[in-house]
Amino acid sequence: MEQKTSSAIDPALVPSRVSIEVVSSGSAQLAPCLIVKTPLKIYLFNVPEGTTRYIKSFHVREVMVNDIFFTRALWSNFGGLIGFLLNRGPTNITRLHGPPNLKLFVEKIRSDVTGELDFFHDDSSENKGENLDAADVVASKTPISELDEFSYKRQRFEDPAMLISYIPVFEMSTHMDNDGKNSNKETNSGTLVDVAFLLQLKV
Repeated sequence: MEQKTSSAIDPALVPSRVSIEVVSSGSAQLAPCLIVKTPLKIYLFNVPEGTTRYIKSFHVREVMVNDIFFTRALWSNFGGLIGFLLNRGPTNITRLHGPPNLKLFVEKIRSDVTGELDFFHDDSSENKGENLDAADVVASKTPISELDEFSYKRQRFEDPAMLISYIPVFEMSTHMDNDGKNSNKETNSGTLVDVAFLLQLKV
């Protein structure tokens, strides 16, 4: 984390302290997840399954988090996102930062569950009378906050306290150049892109 000096910053919005709290370092039970906490805001990095249970020990509630950052577009990194949003409820806007299509993922999961509910409750269905799991019913009906996606292609996110730069990390491919020498080139042809984040505290 770095400090960024600006003459146009309101001193009242600059955090008096910042802490980095590690929810998980990537153990077998929980993928990497950490919290950057200030007196005014909380930033969450990755939401693996079980996050809603673990963050309570850090005195953090879902409604306190408006910005969530993802380092990889893998289930291990965002498997707990739906549950997190359901617990958060329809309060404010939730911003999703990092790999693209995270907002689409949330919408797809919820629409799939709703579609299954419609099928099982359709009077003309041969499966009339069958029920989905109660958790599926809740997931399809419970309102969540409006989502805003900040893909790494936007390069940065800024609020009154922080300037956060997105640093995409692509795979390096080795091939022979015209001189017959090995050359490493960056490629973004794959769908998996790791994203690092540089946090600069405004002072």
